[in-house]
Amino acid sequence: MSAGGEWIPATCSRADLSILFGVSIRTIDNLIATGIIVPAEQRGMYQTLPSVVAYLEDLRNKAAGRSKDTALAEERAKTASIERQIAEIKLSQLRGAVLPLDEVAEAWSAFGRSLKAAFLAVPAKLRARIPHMTAFDQETAREIITDTLTALAEEISVGVVGADAKDIEPDDA
Repeated sequence: MSAGGEWIPATCSRADLSILFGVSIRTIDNLIATGIIVPAEQRGMYQTLPSVVAYLEDLRNKAAGRSKDTALAEERAKTASIERQIAEIKLSQLRGAVLPLDEVAEAWSAFGRSLKAAFLAVPAKLRARIPHMTAFDQETAREIITDTLTALAEEISVGVVGADAKDIEPDDA
């Protein structure tokens, strides 16, 4: 250390440090627990100058984002990242670029029911437009469409977000 500061007492109490740092006794206790405050040989006393230097260094590190408590800093960074992601999603929703899953599922269900009804109506429409089509031919067309809808329902249940295979799968499948 450089010359000067002889007027600073070599040791002081928790209460003295509390007044010197302008913090509560509880904060001083936390600083003692983390090893920032340097104990003196005499019980209940602390080395004044090394404690002040260590406390100022700790404050500089915290201000520069180099806190010793890296777990807390990491947790704060994760929280900030999640909050940013939530804000981005909300902004995307406001812009209409993202839809809530329940809206997608509702729209998909309506589409699936309409698709199923349209396809299941095909065999009857074929028979009405093709006069020489037999009941067997109509049943064959119905079976092919039913099999197609069942296969489509299986694919949809695996790969479409918000989709319910029951909306496309034929009732008798």
